[in-house]
Amino acid sequence: MYKTFTVGYHPKAKDMAAAVERMANEIAEQGFCVVSMSITGSGKAIILAQSSSLAETASTADIDGVSASDAEENAQ
Repeated sequence: MYKTFTVGYHPKAKDMAAAVERMANEIAEQGFCVVSMSITGSGKAIILAQSSSLAETASTADIDGVSASDAEENAQ
């Protein structure tokens, strides 16, 4: 399952980075893993998160019939 979170207005990069970090930690406590983040033109941020159980499943799932371990071996 995916869920979006928003971070309020922070016009300074340092403040936005701190706010996003706090939110990412809160998201992790709720059992989600941050997938992506975007800063809007209005100085706000949108964070896309995925449930941790789904993220773990996706990292080990077969993609086009190739498992993650096979893909690693083929890359070497």
